[in-house]
Amino acid sequence: MRLEEPNYEARLKGFSTASRLVREKQLPIDQIFPVLYNCLFYVTQNDDMSIRDSAGSCLLAIVKTVARDGNKKEFNELILSCVVPACKLALRSNNEVMINHY
Repeated sequence: MRLEEPNYEARLKGFSTASRLVREKQLPIDQIFPVLYNCLFYVTQNDDMSIRDSAGSCLLAIVKTVARDGNKKEFNELILSCVVPACKLALRSNNEVMINHY
């Protein structure tokens, strides 16, 4: 294992746990931000399909939960300020990972 290579098993387990905590509303908004940024990073920058899919599933859980159950402030902070700009950037990117995933 290389130094800069992520621990895949820990990442997969972490995304799964984070998804569950978000769906069960056990993760406060201030703790969702780091998870959200981590998901966006791995969805847009990683070539490994399993990590990208896990990050994408976690991202989807966050978006669905906040859109369904969050208040307007949470929606604006998480979705409109973080997810939408990341999607716009991905659509304009020449990076194949971002183009193929979105």
